[in-house]
Parts: sequence; C-alpha cells; structure tokens
Amino acid sequence: MKRDKSAGRRKGQSILEVIIALAIFALIAAAMVSLMLGSFTSLIKSDEYLTAAALADEGLEAVRSVRDGAWNELIYDQSAVSNTTGEWKLGDEGTTETIGAFTRTITFTPVGAPVDLYGKNVKSKIDWVTTPGGAASVTRETRLTNWDSRDWLQTDWSGGAGQNNWSDPSRYTSDDGKIDALSIGQLKLKELPAIWSLFTDTGNQTWNDIWLFSPDDGFVVGAGGQIRRFNGSTWSNINSGTIQNLNAIYCLSASNCFAVGGSGVITRWNGMIWSVPPGWDTGNQTWNDVWIFSATNALVVGASGQTGRLNGSTWTTIQVGTTNWNGLYCLAVNDCYAPGAAGRIGRWNGSVWSVPARWDTGSQTWNDIWMFSPNDGLVVGAGGNTQRWNGNNWSTIPGGSGTTQNLNAIYCLSASNCTAVGASGVIIRWNGTAWSLYSPPPTSQNLFTVFFLTPNDGWAAGASGNILRFAGGGFETAGSLISSVFDLTDPSPVQIIEWDEAIPVCLPASACNIKFQIRVADNPAMTGAVWSPDFTVSAGELIPIIYNGKRYVQYQVFLNGDGASTPVLNEARINYK
Repeated sequence: MKRDKSAGRRKGQSILEVIIALAIFALIAAAMVSLMLGSFTSLIKSDEYLTAAALADEGLEAVRSVRDGAWNELIYDQSAVSNTTGEWKLGDEGTTETIGAFTRTITFTPVGAPVDLYGKNVKSKIDWVTTPGGAASVTRETRLTNWDSRDWLQTDWSGGAGQNNWSDPSRYTSDDGKIDALSIGQLKLKELPAIWSLFTDTGNQTWNDIWLFSPDDGFVVGAGGQIRRFNGSTWSNINSGTIQNLNAIYCLSASNCFAVGGSGVITRWNGMIWSVPPGWDTGNQTWNDVWIFSATNALVVGASGQTGRLNGSTWTTIQVGTTNWNGLYCLAVNDCYAPGAAGRIGRWNGSVWSVPARWDTGSQTWNDIWMFSPNDGLVVGAGGNTQRWNGNNWSTIPGGSGTTQNLNAIYCLSASNCTAVGASGVIIRWNGTAWSLYSPPPTSQNLFTVFFLTPNDGWAAGASGNILRFAGGGFETAGSLISSVFDLTDPSPVQIIEWDEAIPVCLPASACNIKFQIRVADNPAMTGAVWSPDFTVSAGELIPIIYNGKRYVQYQVFLNGDGASTPVLNEARINYK
C-alpha cells in the first residue's frame, strides 16, 4: 500500500510554524510590554517635571509676595519659603523646603558692583530623585526690584531746631550744640573760634620781636639784651651775648638767627649759643629790623636813615636820608621795602636804596610793612593808619583800621589773612578787603610784635613781659542731631537708610565719619521708641525688619572729626513702603 508522503511533510511544518509563531508572539508581547512600561515611566517623569516646574514658579511668586510686603525681608543668601499663616514668609539662612519627594531651595545674589540695594537676583530650584532613579532638577530665575517704595529725603537743616513734625522739612528736633546746620544743604561740626589770651607774663621786660620755628620752639627778644626760648610750655632765659636792647629777630633756620638792636649790636645764633661775631659791632646806630638772605647776605635798617648790609663777613653802613627806618620786608634779594617816618617808604633794588616819589605817602609814621607781590602790599603805622599798595600808588583803605592806636607790627599768612598789633593791646585782622578789630583786647599793654605759624597758632609780645598766644580754632570733634518725626501715614516698613557725605582726610583716617540710628513708634511723641544700632555705610544698609510696621520714624545722626576738619552730610534718605 502506498503512503502519501506529502501529507507527512505538511504535518511536520505545522508544528514548526506554531513554534515560530509563538516566538514571534512572545517578542511582540515583550516589546508591547516594554513599550507600555516606557510609556508609563514617561508619564510619571512628565508629571514629576510638571510638578517641579510648578513648585519652582511658586517659589518665585512667594518671594515676590514677600518683596511686596517689605523689601528689607530679603536679607538671606539662601532660604526656604513657607505659608503656614496665610502669607508667604522666608525661613532662616541656609534653609531648604521639602515638599513630598521634592526639595525647594531659594537663593539670592546681589545685583551690580557696587551692590545695588534696590535689586536682587532670585533663583528657585527644585531637586528630586526620579521614580526609576537618578537626580533631576528644575530652575527658575528672575530679578526683583524695590519698585513700589518711597523716600523720606532731607537735604537742608538750616531752619533750625525745635520743630517736631515735618511741616517744615528744613528743621529738626534738637542737637547737642556742637552741630552747624546754618549752611543750606550741609550739616557739619561747629567751627571753634581761635582766641587771643595772655600766655605768660615774664615780668618787667619789654619784648620787641618774636620768632617761632614750631609750636615747641622759638625766641623772643627785647630790652636789655633779653632773650627767652620756648620749649613748648615755658619761655626760659638764654644768654644773648649783649646787654643792648634787641629790637628785631630773623631766622633762616633753627640754627641760624640774627638779632639786632641798640648801639649797633648784631648778635647771631648758631644753634647752640648767641654771640656777637668779630667785626659785627656796627657802631652807635640803632637797628630796628633785619632780613637775612643767607649766612653771608643780609640787610638791616634803623634810626636816622641808617641801613646796613652784610656782604660776606663784614657789615657796611649805607645812609639813606635822615628819617628813622622802622621795618623791613623783602620779596627778593633785589626787592626790599622799608617803612619809616614822615610818610616815607624806602626801596632796595639790590645795590642802592631810594625813596620813589610815589612812595612818599605824606606825614604818617609807618612802623611795619608786608608785601605780597610787587603790586600788592600793606603798611601800618601811627594813629591806626594803614594803606595798601596796588602797583602804582599807596592809598588809604576804605573803612580804616578800626582803631586810632599806633600799629607797631604786621604779619600775614596770605593776602586775605593778616594781623596787626599795637598800643594798648590793640589787635586788628585783615580779610583781604577790610580790617576788623579784635575785641576785647587780651591785654592793655603795648604790643610790638606778632608772628603766626598757622591760621590757628599765633604769638604777640610787648610791654610788661606780656606774651600772648592765638590758639583754638578747628572744629568740634563730635556732634549729634535728632531729626523731626516723619509720618509715614500708615504702619509701614522702613527698608533702607543711605546718605551723601564728604569725609575729609583725617589723622587718623578713622577719626572722621558719619553714623546714623533710627527709631520707630506708633505715636508722634515716639513714646517707647528705642534707637537702633549704628548704621555706618553711606552707600546704604537694609534696616532690620524689627523696625517695620510703625507709622512714625525718626533718625539721629552722629558726626565725628579729628578737630582739624569736619565731615559734611549733604543728604539723608530713608526708604519705606
């Protein structure tokens, strides 16, 4: 019997096909499962990212809400935000917030250099571990500004003290008496007056001239060859090498001085002793003044028209008329001026003395002179007379000198700062355009000499051993002022304090500064208000949030100086919501 071989073959192929089909189905099923699982994971990841993004956005909105309440609450570098009381609040420094599987971190960075106190860069970052595993994050960033705020601004305090409200913004409540608020747009320490006072009474000596090297060293010369030296606190006798009256002194240095006087005496200081060098006794002339150009070149002027010149090691006498020459001032070796009797003013050109016609001022007796330039100078003399040189002629100064007492000496620090002294203790000051009388005089004794080291350190001397000193000046070293009370109109945060200042160069540098404090209250009387710690950065500081939420605010400013100069406050600003 024959078999159907094709049927057998068809039966074997069906089993194989089933196996293959099952394998294909398994592959397809696995792929479908993998695809479905991937889709589920993607859906989970997508949901996580959406949640993270929403939390990041929420973080920025939370910070905006805090900003809108009070800008000065943005004081952290890193902080969490929370809303447990119905409003957003920042946590402490360095904190983060956990929200389910997510961690939210808010960071703040400054804007600009120098830092802009009215701006903040804010970043809200969400971190989490994805469901399949692995770190993920979402970040949102923005820049916030203190846009919705106002300034309490004060630029003028000249209205004075006594006003405890803001109806007059140029006024203030009080100060400690050491503040100068008179200049519009400036607040500074008060300038202290420099005054003349009797420094010492050395007895019956008459002092005719004085010279200071420093506040701690100098000489005074007078009748009977008397010389005293200053050591910073006392004047002590020193041997002059002569008993003749000494009328004038001039020093090139602390080791080279000449003093001249009666009977032709000219004595010299070499840093250790006074002595009359050989050949320096010029006879019976009375010398009234001296000027030194160098150790071997000098001029003297004196009574009866006598003048003398040192040329090398010897003095030669030059007769210039017959009137007394009472003073001497030199602009250069070849440009000197000598005032004298009968209105005469002599001039030295380097080789000869002359009295130009236009330098003959009449019958006045001139005792001293000071020249600022060949075209500007002052001369003082008997009866309180003074005149000024303009380059062409001498003329009387309008308004006079303020005295009829004889004026014996003048000393100038500049063309707008001169002092002249005279009989009965008279002292007058020149400000560049007019003379003013110092009153009351510090002594009734005649004054014959005056000398200044600085605008606030001067000396004068005269009869009966009187030696006077002009001292003081400068500024108070500390002062404070309390502002008027400012009405914010409702309970508000006070956010930033800043001010415009000018700080001088001081010794030490830290001696000069400006500091502020503030206080707040619910009432205009400021009852219960407490002053804050010092604010010291003029460019601005955030005010602590404990001072927020009151209606009334007031500041107190402190100025500190070194006595020689003062800081100046030009503007004060308190920013509030």
